[in-house]
Amino acid sequence: MNIKRFKAAGLNCIEVSPLFAREDLPIVVILHGWGEWGENYSLYAPLINSLEYRFIFPNAPFKVPGALFSWFKLKYEGFFLSNLAPQVATARSYITSLLDELKARYNLPANRMALGGFSVGAMTALDTGISYQDKLAGLFSLSGFMVADTPFESSNMLNLDNYYANDRGTLEKDLRNFAISNTPVLIAHGIYDFMIPSQAGRAVYKQLKAAGVPTQLYEFIGSHQFTIDEFVTLNYFLKNAFKTALLQEAPIK
Repeated sequence: MNIKRFKAAGLNCIEVSPLFAREDLPIVVILHGWGEWGENYSLYAPLINSLEYRFIFPNAPFKVPGALFSWFKLKYEGFFLSNLAPQVATARSYITSLLDELKARYNLPANRMALGGFSVGAMTALDTGISYQDKLAGLFSLSGFMVADTPFESSNMLNLDNYYANDRGTLEKDLRNFAISNTPVLIAHGIYDFMIPSQAGRAVYKQLKAAGVPTQLYEFIGSHQFTIDEFVTLNYFLKNAFKTALLQEAPIK
């Protein structure tokens, strides 16, 4: 596979693509987790699909002491996370600009691009994808959850219904608008996840389905991690998402 490094939207990015890749190859953007970087994730590209996608792995902009990078800074109030919405909004601006620059760089429309991430990368991807101005081919969350504009101590990871019910921002409106685009979403989560319990993934699935978003929930035997069967499921999801996007833009005869 070809590996290229470039900078877009102020972020250092790694592109992983097949040898002799077509110019119109679909793009899959994957955001890494807390304290990691895109270099690690580039190794996963051939495990997902080595022939059909152009993967982009950006490095997050914020340094983590003693580790690598994060999309936003985690702040706590007591034992609970504080309101994450303002921090995620900053990350959203980076990824929105990144998507815009990738469209221009590769001369592709947004519906030839999919966006996702792991853990805090998934939180950032969901937040960005739901509010992005153009229709993406697909959106996926791997071991993450959807952020609401409310202090996190209003609930806990085992039951996020109250957390979403107490949103003081525009989440409900954003989900209704996002549902109109009919963009498919994959929520994948390990049932033994000790950092972000699987109940969080189920709560996100419930919120998206209630808003009318075509959403798939995939739970696997594992913790806060990737598994081969999860990659197989992600590849199948991406294949269907890109195929559907092409069919939707095809002229009716």
